[in-house]
Amino acid sequence: MEQQRRSQVALLVALLFCLFTVSLPPPAHADSDDTGTEYSPNRSQDIPSQGSIRERIKALEENESLEESARNRLLSIYRSIDERLATAEAHRANSNRYRQAIESAPAQTQRLQERLKQAREQQRNADELIQENESQRDLKQQFNRQRAEHSALQNRQRNLEDQLRAQQSRPLAAREELAAAKLRHEEIELQLEAARTDTNSNERLQEARLILLKAQEYELSAHIDMLEQELISHEARVALIGAQRDLVAFQVQQHADALRQLQELANLQTRAEAAQAAESAARAKREAWGAHSVLMDVAQLNANLSEQLSDLVARIERSSTEQDRISTQLEHITKGYRSTKQQLDIAGLNDTLGAALRRERRALPDVNQHHQMARQHQQTMTDARLAQFQLEQRQRELEAAPRQIQRIMDERVDPDLPAAERAQIEHELNRLLQDRDSLMSELTRNYTRYIEMLTELHRNHEQLVSQTERYATLLDESLFWIASSNPVGFAWLQDLALSAAWLLDSGQWRNTLNAAQKTLGERPVVAALGLLLFILLLRVRRDIRRRLEIIARRVGKPHSDRFALTLNVVLVTPLLALPWPLVIYLAGWLLGQAPDTPPFAGAVGHALQATTIVAFVVDLFRQLCRPNGLAQAHFHWTEQSRQVLRHNLSWLLAASLPITFIITLTEWQPDEQHRDALGRLAFMFGSIAISLFAARILHPERGALALLRKEAQLQGGWWWLRFIGYPVIIALPLVLGAMALYGYYYTALQLLSRLFTTAWLLIGVGIIFNLVVRWLKLMEKRLSLARAKTRREAALAEREAAKDSDQLPGEVWQEPEEPELDLETIDEQNRGLLNLAVGIAIVSGLWLIWTDLLPALNIFQEVVLWEQSTADGEGKLPLTLVDVILALTVGAFTLMAARNIPGILEISILPRLSIDAGTRYAITAIARYIIVTAGLIAVVNMLGISWSKAQWLVAALGLGLGFGLQEIFANFVSGLIILFERPVRVGDTVTVGELSGTVTRIRIRATTITDWDRREIIIPNKTFITERLVNWTLSDPITRVLIPISVSYDTDPEHARELILQVARDNPRVLEDPEPSVYLTGLGDNALSFELRAFVQEMADRLPLAHELHLGVVRTLREHGIEIPYPQRDLHIRTIDGKPPLAGTPATTLASGASLARSPFSEQQQQP
Repeated sequence: MEQQRRSQVALLVALLFCLFTVSLPPPAHADSDDTGTEYSPNRSQDIPSQGSIRERIKALEENESLEESARNRLLSIYRSIDERLATAEAHRANSNRYRQAIESAPAQTQRLQERLKQAREQQRNADELIQENESQRDLKQQFNRQRAEHSALQNRQRNLEDQLRAQQSRPLAAREELAAAKLRHEEIELQLEAARTDTNSNERLQEARLILLKAQEYELSAHIDMLEQELISHEARVALIGAQRDLVAFQVQQHADALRQLQELANLQTRAEAAQAAESAARAKREAWGAHSVLMDVAQLNANLSEQLSDLVARIERSSTEQDRISTQLEHITKGYRSTKQQLDIAGLNDTLGAALRRERRALPDVNQHHQMARQHQQTMTDARLAQFQLEQRQRELEAAPRQIQRIMDERVDPDLPAAERAQIEHELNRLLQDRDSLMSELTRNYTRYIEMLTELHRNHEQLVSQTERYATLLDESLFWIASSNPVGFAWLQDLALSAAWLLDSGQWRNTLNAAQKTLGERPVVAALGLLLFILLLRVRRDIRRRLEIIARRVGKPHSDRFALTLNVVLVTPLLALPWPLVIYLAGWLLGQAPDTPPFAGAVGHALQATTIVAFVVDLFRQLCRPNGLAQAHFHWTEQSRQVLRHNLSWLLAASLPITFIITLTEWQPDEQHRDALGRLAFMFGSIAISLFAARILHPERGALALLRKEAQLQGGWWWLRFIGYPVIIALPLVLGAMALYGYYYTALQLLSRLFTTAWLLIGVGIIFNLVVRWLKLMEKRLSLARAKTRREAALAEREAAKDSDQLPGEVWQEPEEPELDLETIDEQNRGLLNLAVGIAIVSGLWLIWTDLLPALNIFQEVVLWEQSTADGEGKLPLTLVDVILALTVGAFTLMAARNIPGILEISILPRLSIDAGTRYAITAIARYIIVTAGLIAVVNMLGISWSKAQWLVAALGLGLGFGLQEIFANFVSGLIILFERPVRVGDTVTVGELSGTVTRIRIRATTITDWDRREIIIPNKTFITERLVNWTLSDPITRVLIPISVSYDTDPEHARELILQVARDNPRVLEDPEPSVYLTGLGDNALSFELRAFVQEMADRLPLAHELHLGVVRTLREHGIEIPYPQRDLHIRTIDGKPPLAGTPATTLASGASLARSPFSEQQQQP
């Protein structure tokens, strides 16, 4: 029993153990991640298929019973689900492709490598690619076929290299995408959990949203799987692409060799045919010597055609050689561009690439030279086409051989010759004409080949120019921000000692002298002409100085001063600075033109040319400041300022010569050591010299500009130069010198050279500005003299007419003094146009100077400040530093344009139109609003703020401001109405309520009126639109003046009317049309009431006219004995109880007041 109980317990324990084992979860797969999330790329069963989704979309589109808004929302969701599912399927396809690449790419790579190895071991000559043909007539077809295959292989090679370059930088981007996709997947899972528990939404809408979230989860899972497979297969795929690229590159080289050999075979065949034709023509010419003249003429023609064919063949061979050279150069530049771009993509702006990139930049061909060669080839191609056309036209005009022979025999051969001799001539003529036809056909064929070759050569030149410019842009973008050498240290001192020894090497200077002697021997005429011109310029220097002195004495006198004198000085002053720079530049040019010049001698030649250019420019400005020169006699600069300029230009000239020579010499050397050591040292000395020169010239107290300003030659903006410009200009060259010390020598050299050129540009523009100002002054002086002479003639005429004495005290005519005019006396229009022209000249010059450095600023395009969502919300739009700089630039330009462009319109364009001042003001105001609006829109767009994002903010702000600032908005809108409808204009005389005056300004919010007391009254624009407005000068400035007049009843009314009317007619202010009038307007208690109505041209004449008419009427009436009556009162005195009233009673006061005299004219306001 105990044993049975134990057996039952054991059975129960075993049963429980089995149940416990079955209930345990299955073990995890060895390859799975226990801690991570599993991303299954397979579609879940609860996600409908694409076909099912599309059926639901079709059903919703046909369901008209569903509410419109709900249906549109469901359609949008299901269409998005369809897109997500399609994207997920594309990701799955890519994942399968990557998995296949993992399995098959290594084997494919190995096969391609073995194939390339076998191809190199069994490398065929180019002859094996060329089909043998004894006649070689199908060489052109073979060449075209090989060229097509070569072009296809080149395209394939470029595509493979682009793929390889893209794949090399792909892993980093793929890892970033993978991390973002996993993060997004976790967010979708959380949204999915929240959506499952949401019971408040519509059932159909909730179902659609759940499916959309699941579709997004499925798409992200497929995307994650694709990215993982891409990273796993990356190495194998890169190896496969590299093997394909290597094999295709080998095939490209083979076909290139075949093309060259085909070209050589074609050239050999053409040369042989041309030689054979030439030999045949020469033999025929020799045989025809002494024969009949017709045979000699035809033989000579064949010889000419043969020479033309030989020359054409030689040109074809030269073009073929040039074609090979250009193709090789283009291939080299293309490979260099791709290699450099790949290095920059990998290493970025690394200082270790500086020297290599600089060598590549210096090795680039001259683009201008290739542009010139391309134009030459274009012209040669045109000439060749014309020659071919003429040759073909001659061939078409030729007759058939038998007929041509018969015609020649009839015209040129004597019919009396024996028959045998005629037959011999006919036979030889037939052979020569056949040779001629053969030569012309050969010429036509070779012209076709020559034109095709020139076309290909022209296309290659254009491709070379395009690729070179592209490569140069890439290098300039990078070199500007990369250190070109190491910072200055002990190693630099050692290199400096070696460079100094190299510069002082006597052997190199002897070679340079020998090269110069050799060049002079090869070009003696050029050297002799240069020396002769140098001697001539030295001899005329004294005459030029004497001429400057003579001209200076004539300048400033009213009757002898002419602008032609100034132009004469401008033309002859450069001759004073030209002799030595001319002869040295010529020597440098000859030294650089020698064919076998050593590198050092060639660099010396280029250095001499650059040095003489700098010397000529500096010395030219120094000569302008000489005594009796342009600055003293014509610009009237002070003696002290000219001495400061001339002294500083003299030492700058002496310092710039060796500095420029050494910098240019080292720049033209292939060895970078001399440039980094000796060239950098010269650059630092040059930076110090320029900074010192700027400090002395621009000093706020002792500088030349300060001295000129004291003589009122400069106006305004002096604080900017004193506190901002002066320190910056002095520090800038020193900063560039420090950059060179730190290793950024290339960047500093580029900046300093352009800053130096910019300074001379500003000085040159300043001189031109002074020339124009002098011309304007002369015009003002001439006008002043003309007016003075006119006044003198008028005065003499008046004295003659009045028969006055010949000489009256105080009336002695004196020569008018020369007016001291400055810019303030030049009218506003000329000054505006002059400033505009100067601004355009400076901007254009700065663009030409700095345009080649603009690619370097593309580095700022990589500085992303922030990102914004695109309009569709699917992507991000980066906002870079370049965008902000451009936005600030456009904003500043908008402000400048809003301030200046309306003024320019007012000065230069609007005065030429027949419009009044009010219309001009409206146009300029509207132009200002348009400029500000356009600039604001441009700035907002550059900052990435689209209208779709800003419209709600604008609407909200508009609504809020409309309620809070409704009066300001009402005034703003009223201002626009005033500008467009123009009920009032600037200059109009208006009355608003009880206020009267002249409109002086119309602004955005209010309009300014100046009243008769010269007070400025600010009236809101709304008042002019909503209240009563009287515009006295809106359409007609003529107004009427009313003068009431009273005369006694004893006066004849007609006589009084005529007298009053005559007074009005005699007044010059009264208009004749409309004519004045006088009316008897009433019979008063004690007088006849007249009213004089007169019209004036302007509002300003109303008060003066009223005053003059009052005086005239009073004077005229008194002269004719017409009384202006006093007001009369009849008093009726009644007695009170038989007693008269006491003194002081109202009756007495009234009686005494009746004797007071009163004026018949009531005081009136003679204002509108």
